[in-house]
Amino acid sequence: MGSLKKLNEFAIDHMMNPVLVFDHMEILQVCNMAASELLTVHKGMRLYDFIQGSDLRYILTPERRKQGKTREFTLTIAIGKKEYLIHGQELRDEKSKYLGLLLIYNDISGHERLKDEATYHATRDPLTGFWNREFFSEMAERTLADNPDTEFLMIVTDINHFKMFNDILGKKAGDEVLLSIAGMIKEKSRSLWVTSRIGGDSFAVLIPKSDYEEKHLLNYINTSLNQQNYALKLHIYVGVYEIKDRSVGVESMYDRAFMAIESIKGDMQQQVAYYDESMRSVRLREAYTVDDLEGALQKKEVVIFFQPVVEIRNERLLGFEALVRWRHPTRGLLAPNEFIPLFEKNGMIARLDYYVWDLACKKLSEWKDTELGQLSLSVNISAKDFFLSDLYANIVGLVDHYKIGTDHLKLEITESALALDIEKQLEIVNRLQEHGFIVEMDDFGSGYSSLNSLKDIMADVMKIDMKFFEEARDPKRARLIIESVIELAGKLHMPIIAEGVETGEQLKMLKDMGCQMVQGYYYAKPMPEDELIEFIGKHEIGDMREVMG
Repeated sequence: MGSLKKLNEFAIDHMMNPVLVFDHMEILQVCNMAASELLTVHKGMRLYDFIQGSDLRYILTPERRKQGKTREFTLTIAIGKKEYLIHGQELRDEKSKYLGLLLIYNDISGHERLKDEATYHATRDPLTGFWNREFFSEMAERTLADNPDTEFLMIVTDINHFKMFNDILGKKAGDEVLLSIAGMIKEKSRSLWVTSRIGGDSFAVLIPKSDYEEKHLLNYINTSLNQQNYALKLHIYVGVYEIKDRSVGVESMYDRAFMAIESIKGDMQQQVAYYDESMRSVRLREAYTVDDLEGALQKKEVVIFFQPVVEIRNERLLGFEALVRWRHPTRGLLAPNEFIPLFEKNGMIARLDYYVWDLACKKLSEWKDTELGQLSLSVNISAKDFFLSDLYANIVGLVDHYKIGTDHLKLEITESALALDIEKQLEIVNRLQEHGFIVEMDDFGSGYSSLNSLKDIMADVMKIDMKFFEEARDPKRARLIIESVIELAGKLHMPIIAEGVETGEQLKMLKDMGCQMVQGYYYAKPMPEDELIEFIGKHEIGDMREVMG
């Protein structure tokens, strides 16, 4: 009998296919040479430890085994550059008493691989080997269905400015970062984890709530990111959605986790955010706002308010800045920050901007043959106006249509709006100036390349925001900087408009520094058209061209 046992052990040990047998205590009792070489296993190893980091953990869950779903199964996995078909079978005696588990690995990398390769690539992310977005949803739904009594979290990640990292350091460095994160997730994975790279730099992981601890998660993530000493530091955001309603669908689950990330996006002091229902309410409100725009334009619910620009020296009214507002039928008067960012995100800003330009040109046409004909109106040009429309043709076309002077429609352009394709954008700006338009550099100093912008952008007027002074830690230092900017603008023959002026002290300070023009609450808040005539009647009217020299 002993020799027969040895013969059986010899035969199993010399089989070309890897063979593993776990006993009823789930301790590895048999692992042949092929298994040892392929899988780095040893006798005495626990089944739980063996399946960690392997797709077997999705099959051999306690719940599936209780339901009898693992008595016999097959699974295709990749190990290295080869494909293996795993055949698993529970070993039971004639009374169905559980004796152990048999696993046999079959190499299907030859001609049989061809028929499985399509399935593999249809379900896997080629870089990390994780489930792709589509198959992740299926595996996550299956895991949730098989474990109704387990509480789960959906966790997603997003790397801040990863595209810029790729552009500067190259795709190879970007792939190294993604593989490092994937490796960290694989290393820490436990039973019931479902992992995916759902696109770009974003990963999604379904995990039992009991496995989650924020401190450890951040430590693992930041350690994996900092393993390489890259010139650019990466900041990763994590969104967490606690799954309370399993009927919403897996895609909605990780969408809600991403909503959590959006709540802290841009804040480099935070990394983790947790979803709550108020975020979904905000998203729905944003969606309704976007949907309402086209109708709002047709119904003329979008209007312009006017904020005056006043000459400091003799308090003459020189013109107005046209600021968009939305008279929403159910939500009342909407300020720009409630809808402009949404339209910038989805590209509708170009449509909205053209509408505002049209209203401004129409108003200038009404003023043309009256005592108000000297007044100017300034309109904002956003970054996407350069790419989503023919900016030059649109502006020139409106001025020609309404038969107004080009120097009365001033164009406000922020330095940040000229950061994407500076040469092409400057060419358009120069053509507009040659056609007679006055170009204002708006929010000078708000970006990090102001002096460089000043060198390249031959603007006619510079605008500075008094928020710079208010937000400064050292007001004396801020005052010196503002004074220097005004002096520099004077040497470049660029008149200054200081906006956000609210007090007489600010006005006197700016006058002493040599600033020519101001706008802000000190003189008036942005006003609707029906208040315009009354305000104009209280001020002497001047011509900005005189101030500009």
